[in-house]
Amino acid sequence: MDRETNIVGALSLVLSDEIKKAVNEVVGASGETAAAIIMLGPNGGLSAGEVAQALAITPSGVARLIDRLANDGLVVRRSGLDQRVVVLELTIEGQRLRSLALAARERVIKRCLHGISEYELKNASPILERMIKNLLVDQKYCYRFCRMCDEGACDPDCPVEEHKKSFVADD
Repeated sequence: MDRETNIVGALSLVLSDEIKKAVNEVVGASGETAAAIIMLGPNGGLSAGEVAQALAITPSGVARLIDRLANDGLVVRRSGLDQRVVVLELTIEGQRLRSLALAARERVIKRCLHGISEYELKNASPILERMIKNLLVDQKYCYRFCRMCDEGACDPDCPVEEHKKSFVADD
């Protein structure tokens, strides 16, 4: 393994750890609770199964997570288009907590980017997008990539959404 490859691995691991730690402190929970809250913000209407898949947790694990979020007044369950499916949406309190968690995430990322100029970051963007696309090999995992994203930051040019379209074109 070369030095740069090793550095990418170390950076990704530590950045992920630091983001999880920061958002979990804000949310006051551990595990995938913060990711669920962040992900449900712009994606209201996801089913429990979609949330479980995105967070890589079992159906029973997501059921317990949703129960906790509902009991804490952060999520409401609604009937989907198919009455057999329950979809999830954040409450106003859930949206407020999501905003706080995203702000904590942003602070960690900005700390990581300290001393990197806007010019350097813009030039790195195509490389970072390609790295994401290299890992996104199945459309069903798209939510997993954005589970902790401030999805509005990439509108209208989200690399995951753009790559997701290629899966539809291939079908």
